[in-house]
Amino acid sequence: VSLTTIKRYIEEQRIQNGTLKALGYSNFDIGRKFFIYGLIPTIFGSVIGAILGKYIICRVIFNAYSSGFDILDLEFINSFWIILFTIFLSTFLISLTVYFTSISEVKEQTSDLLRAKAPKNGSRIFLEKIKFIWNSLSFMTKITFRNLFRYKSRMFMTIFGIGGCTALLFFGFAMTDSVKDTSRLQRQDITKYDFISIFDKNADDEDMKSYENILKKSASMKILYQKANVDTKDGNMKVNLMVFDNPNEVEDFIKIRDKNKKKIKFDSKKVIISKNLANKINLNMDLKFETDNDNVKVPIKAVTENYIDDYIYMSKEAYKNIFGKDMLANADLVRANDKTRNEILKNKACQVLVEPNKFYETMDTLMANLNLVIGVITLVSMILAVVVLYNLTNINVSERKKELATTKVLGFFPRETTAYIYRETYILTILGIILGYILGFLMLTYVLNIVAPDGIYISHKTHLSSYILSAFITLFTSFLIMLIVHFKLKKINMAQAMKAGE
Repeated sequence: VSLTTIKRYIEEQRIQNGTLKALGYSNFDIGRKFFIYGLIPTIFGSVIGAILGKYIICRVIFNAYSSGFDILDLEFINSFWIILFTIFLSTFLISLTVYFTSISEVKEQTSDLLRAKAPKNGSRIFLEKIKFIWNSLSFMTKITFRNLFRYKSRMFMTIFGIGGCTALLFFGFAMTDSVKDTSRLQRQDITKYDFISIFDKNADDEDMKSYENILKKSASMKILYQKANVDTKDGNMKVNLMVFDNPNEVEDFIKIRDKNKKKIKFDSKKVIISKNLANKINLNMDLKFETDNDNVKVPIKAVTENYIDDYIYMSKEAYKNIFGKDMLANADLVRANDKTRNEILKNKACQVLVEPNKFYETMDTLMANLNLVIGVITLVSMILAVVVLYNLTNINVSERKKELATTKVLGFFPRETTAYIYRETYILTILGIILGYILGFLMLTYVLNIVAPDGIYISHKTHLSSYILSAFITLFTSFLIMLIVHFKLKKINMAQAMKAGE
């Protein structure tokens, strides 16, 4: 954005630069004017950006990530040096931009600077060597391809500018879809039970009998449920250990499947682990974990699809082989309505209920707050697209006024003159959108792996709507700029443009 803005300003000051040079000003003095022009708004903009970042953007993101928790007030660390560094970094980057943009301009001969800049020479392009393609193209299409490679710096600036805009938009929409999918997949496809009822193994016979009678009103299965400490790459983490009394019935309560949606069968000597846990350990080594009284090392059979919380699954046969003792159930997986749930909770044999719905509520709140973050990203992306496209199109028109006036003299209608310019812009916009998809997907993958809350593996699946919406907003922005340019082209004074010196 800075490159296009500074370049446009220097082009507009061309004759003034020549005049200053003719009056005896040195290249350094002329170049210093551009540095002052670039750095004053950069410093002001950096200060404003730092304030907005600290007191608005930080707060929006903090609120999104702290959803579902009771927190005290948000307090900032002393960020003076961080703000100073961001101002310095912005100033340094703009200085480089001004230097490389102005150096060739101020070194030109005085006589050349006092004349309008001549259009770039046309040249043959690689496509012309492929005869069967080149000969099949229309005259206007050939001109478009030649012009694209005639202004290479503008071509790359447009592609990368639009690529950055599309990447941000795609990332925003895909992030929302990923969080939404995480909750939906876990709720609808993976977890089929409503809650885990942990009972007291030492409860009175009468209470246990009453507890079992209530369970008969619903679907349930016996499990051993306890916490385990697992050694990971980053230290130690707590996971849920589930041992199933009857592995054949597990499918009715939990879908244990691989990434291809194929059912995973239990092994008598190995365990199955969830995806998030798999990412934090070395799958080529045995899994080391510790329960209340045991410390074991066990081979891993497979990784199961799971998004919320971390699990180790095993059959009762595997439990006996690994721990050297029989499994003693202490909980039930239950599918039941609210009435049965309340009866179980009131029963003296029931110690506690573990309910997945609590996790889903946290995810839903997170998703609602993320919409505000996505809104900020979308707004910034659109501003980026407007600035890049408007600046580049302005430079394009100002550099080629005589060429455009010639087309009008030759009989081009206003819409054909606009199409002459904008055909190139739309091709570059399409290429920028494709690049944006790639950059956006890489950014999404990185962010999801780094910032996912503990115990949550966010789905990496992207939706077609993310691609369509990000492309549509970029193209719509480009269309709005085209309308502005169209009216600007209609105002070109043909006689004045044709008199410009070459």
